[in-house]
Amino acid sequence: MAASANAASEAVGLLQVPFLSVMMGGAESGIDTRDTKKQGTKYNGSGCLIHGLSVVADSFIAIDALLKERPEDADRLVEALRTNFENDPEMHQYLLSCKKYGNNIETVDLEAKEIANRVSDIVSSKKNYLGNPFRSDFSTPSTHLLYGYWVGATPDGRKSRDMLGYGVDPLYGEAHSGLGFRVLSGMHLPYEKMNGGYASHFGINPGYFKADTFEGKGIEFRDKIINPLFYNPSNDTRRAFHNSCACGAGGHSPSRNRIQPFYLYVNVTTPDMLRKVLANPKKYAPGGVYIMRIHGTFVNFLDLSPAIQEDIITRLDMESTSIEC
Repeated sequence: MAASANAASEAVGLLQVPFLSVMMGGAESGIDTRDTKKQGTKYNGSGCLIHGLSVVADSFIAIDALLKERPEDADRLVEALRTNFENDPEMHQYLLSCKKYGNNIETVDLEAKEIANRVSDIVSSKKNYLGNPFRSDFSTPSTHLLYGYWVGATPDGRKSRDMLGYGVDPLYGEAHSGLGFRVLSGMHLPYEKMNGGYASHFGINPGYFKADTFEGKGIEFRDKIINPLFYNPSNDTRRAFHNSCACGAGGHSPSRNRIQPFYLYVNVTTPDMLRKVLANPKKYAPGGVYIMRIHGTFVNFLDLSPAIQEDIITRLDMESTSIEC
């Protein structure tokens, strides 16, 4: 990975970017920001996109459970994966029923934490063309679809060619306990090591906001979503989310309290609404534009490819972001 990325950077470096370089410190150094021999900016690093954190964590947990409860079925698991569960629906259901990341379950959350720690350490041990460390990046803008297409069935119950989890999110359909518990699971991750980036997507049902005016709905959004995430004065995320978002009791406390959330984008809509837009755009988007948030940018949902449209609809995952009983 490091050798290929460095070679690509050297190739791109043949095309200098003087205007960008001026904004990046090149005016002082006189060196192009893409120069691979001399560092022309104060900061320089190379990134590595990392996919499938929740899939790998859930897979390890499922393997552990199977070997403990049904060790005689180890070879059966391998065969079920090879055939994409087509001949063994019972094994598929067993794997799907195992504990999953995103539900504030300690064993799974700590598994994800350990994987993220180890992978980040491996990536940061590699050096780029200027001798600076590579940065682990758990953002996966839309490449979780591409990479997932080339990954076979996995022991968490995910089928061949299905997407890998987006960013640091649980795989769609696996977080059943609501937004509060989902966020508590994520609070264990070593964000300080994910210095290349990390991202999460929330699909929020607009029905949670009952005010009669848009201003009132915005205030509800602030109080129910933004304040508990970003502006909790005590930095006690567990208490904030139990008060504002979560239903029920139980679970476990994050390993440290002073971690705030991360690169997050939110779409306040439902899968049903987006399917209506696609089925009848003249009615629901008469101007030909229906704005959605997708990985840092606002886009026209109608202009996206069918695969990306379906990905956004799937990842809204309303059960994982429920905030009312």
